[in-house]
Amino acid sequence: MQESGGEFKVISYTTYIYSRQEKIRYGAVGIVLGAIIGVLFFNRIPVVIVLGVFGGVICLKYYSRVLLRRQQETLLIQFKDAMESMISALSAGYSLENSVYEAQKDLMLMYRKEDLIIREFEYLTTQAGLHVPVEKLMLELGERSGLEDIRTFSEILLTAKKTGGNLVKIMKRTAENISEKIETKREIETVIAGKKMEARCMNVIPFGIIIYLRVFSPGFLDPLYGNLAGILIMTVSLMIYVGAFCWSHKITDISV
Repeated sequence: MQESGGEFKVISYTTYIYSRQEKIRYGAVGIVLGAIIGVLFFNRIPVVIVLGVFGGVICLKYYSRVLLRRQQETLLIQFKDAMESMISALSAGYSLENSVYEAQKDLMLMYRKEDLIIREFEYLTTQAGLHVPVEKLMLELGERSGLEDIRTFSEILLTAKKTGGNLVKIMKRTAENISEKIETKREIETVIAGKKMEARCMNVIPFGIIIYLRVFSPGFLDPLYGNLAGILIMTVSLMIYVGAFCWSHKITDISV
């Protein structure tokens, strides 16, 4: 985050910045998972340590994308509500600048002070009070958000403001498009929810098989540990597993 506008902080939604607690939490999860994989597939302390460190790094990178996407999805939903509040204000005869202030009042009743849209509108109203054009602020938000819907809206708003276009109509169309996109995403998630659960179960099965054999058939997997042939077999197996995991995640992934 970068300081801007006094006490307010301008947030970039294209890169997720971990808090200290989050970094410790997700890093620890990655280290534990990496260590477990090292024990099950190679059963050697040096490999366990290396995979633990590697797992921590990979887990932090993975969850930065997951948390960033959640943040963007949250911002998009809240932005839609802000547009609806601004539409109501514009329809009542307020100017674009004053509609931002009216929307902030409505949003304060809907969201908590620490929510993303509240912080963004605090920044908008502060900058608007310093006579910064609202359309310029929206364009900046569109760039920072990393979301095509907000970026497209901000560009159209800037053009409409210059050419005298119908702002209410433009904002209604934007809110409708965002609502349709959110609803479509929810419907798709509902349809594939069962498949996602099946994929998670399938991802766990290889570990379950190895644990079962090591617990109930001691020595059965010993030929795969401590020799070159065994290391190669387990390495190839792990690579196939990672590929299958990434593939299953990719085909069930839904972007904003």
